[in-house]
Amino acid sequence: MSEKEKRIGIVGERDLVLAFQSAGLKGFSVSSPEEAKEALKKVKKEEDFGILFVSAAWMPYLKEEVESILDYPVVVEIPDIKGSPSTQEEFISKIVERAVGVDLSKKKGE
Repeated sequence: MSEKEKRIGIVGERDLVLAFQSAGLKGFSVSSPEEAKEALKKVKKEEDFGILFVSAAWMPYLKEEVESILDYPVVVEIPDIKGSPSTQEEFISKIVERAVGVDLSKKKGE
């Protein structure tokens, strides 16, 4: 695979992973925090992932590991199979600030 080609992966519960795999993504079906951490280690080790979607159900277990990623893959939290909305605004703000160097969540004058 050339340096410009990056794969997209998904870490989450079985049904969610199957749906994304049908669209061509590399799936990592997990059912425990340990399996989720192991999947993230595999993705980081392979070094050919550009984007990794992580189900909201597993993101709390991966927060420290995700925050330590300096370049690729870009990790994007998505709602889990039940459709629960993400409540990780602070976490996302930190990632954006690290990526662009500016805290975009602060209003002018704060």
